Amino acid sequence: MNTKALKFLAHALVFMMMVELAVMNINISAFSFFMISLAEMDRLKCQSVKWIKKEQNRDGSFGDNIQLYETSQILENLAYEESLADEKEKALQWLKKSETKSNDDIFRKFLAITQNNKLVNKNQEEIEFAELQNKDGGFGISKDYKSDVLDTILAVECMEKSEKDNSEKITKAVNYLNLCQNEDGGFAFSGEKSSSYLTALVYRVIKGNTASFNKAGKETLKKCREYIKSNEKDNTLWGTDEETMKNSLMCSLALAEDDDTLNRISVISNELAEDGSLFEDIELTSLYISLVNEYEATAGKLNTGNVLIKGIKISSDKERIGAYSEVKITPDIIGMKDNYKVIVVVSGKQGYSQMLNTEGNNTYLWNTENNIGTFEVLVSIVDNIKGEVIASRLKAVEVLETFEVQSVNSNISPKAYKINSGKKIIIQPSAYVLSNVSDEITAEVSIIGDNEKVL
Repeated sequence: MNTKALKFLAHALVFMMMVELAVMNINISAFSFFMISLAEMDRLKCQSVKWIKKEQNRDGSFGDNIQLYETSQILENLAYEESLADEKEKALQWLKKSETKSNDDIFRKFLAITQNNKLVNKNQEEIEFAELQNKDGGFGISKDYKSDVLDTILAVECMEKSEKDNSEKITKAVNYLNLCQNEDGGFAFSGEKSSSYLTALVYRVIKGNTASFNKAGKETLKKCREYIKSNEKDNTLWGTDEETMKNSLMCSLALAEDDDTLNRISVISNELAEDGSLFEDIELTSLYISLVNEYEATAGKLNTGNVLIKGIKISSDKERIGAYSEVKITPDIIGMKDNYKVIVVVSGKQGYSQMLNTEGNNTYLWNTENNIGTFEVLVSIVDNIKGEVIASRLKAVEVLETFEVQSVNSNISPKAYKINSGKKIIIQPSAYVLSNVSDEITAEVSIIGDNEKVL
């Protein structure tokens, strides 16, 4: 076949691809024709994993000068990656012994350890968020320091992952974030313009906790997404050089459920070195691995050796969980297999225990009835073949005191009365009350005449 024939064939193939993409209603203007295959993506990820392995320090940490930051970030980014189980265990042991010097350190260390725990760890040190939270609802770099967006969103993520019920503190923090959003929809580091990275981080954390949002907060989340999307540039995403690659990785992670995610991975993969690294940067490379795993998990293609409960989302039909509230419990699980079973149990004081049934979409419903106090939601993954619990996670739910009068009715007998009959009219008021506390209500009955005066 001569050169002219080859060129004709190449043009024909490109034309056919364009027609096919147009028929499939895919936006071809934003990306190149190169689309990475799943096999190639997995091969490149393995290269990146090998490079990460070689970069670990002898003591188990990662990095040089900011080891706590880098080690915790690597652990969080590689939470899905089971091929690094030994390396992660060494890093966790180092991290548990490391000293924290700021709220930033505390939050990142907590997230790294929590994200990599497959089983309930009662010995995990909980953070006293109430002591660290400022009056405006936000969190600063250290206690009593001015609130900022970065430390606040890290705190929100920690509170979501915590075993305690932090719903009220999360709501306050989210309200603070609402006030910090710029007119363009983005979020900024102190004294700077809106940042794609920070906005994507906020969006990624908050979108899984919309129960803490009021109507205004949901609008904030919408604007946040619009800002991220508006700053994406053709084949360079949010930047593909060493300084801006972090923006593209975090934005792609935030939008991992989008149809364009595989395209974005393709663009980023082009920047990988032969050794599998991104600019020989540990954090960037681990973020790349995280993005691939996030995409595969979302697409249902992630094949992990072990199941992982990422977190437990709790929401209610009411703003405050009280008596007779319908509570939705949704575990975030990856690595499920056919022989695995999810068991959700709610327990409380005085021997209260209830196993919940699924309502579909991996959601479990619990009616609080007239209960009150702190309850624990235990999500367990059981291997039906071995009969073993292979993963579990706890989440606390606080059921508050409520005394709510839903409706008031009155029964009148007789319903018709003949004047001067001498009979009594009996009025029996009743009320439908939802309550988990002992209290009394007083009924006051008034008779109003035709002149609208009380008789």
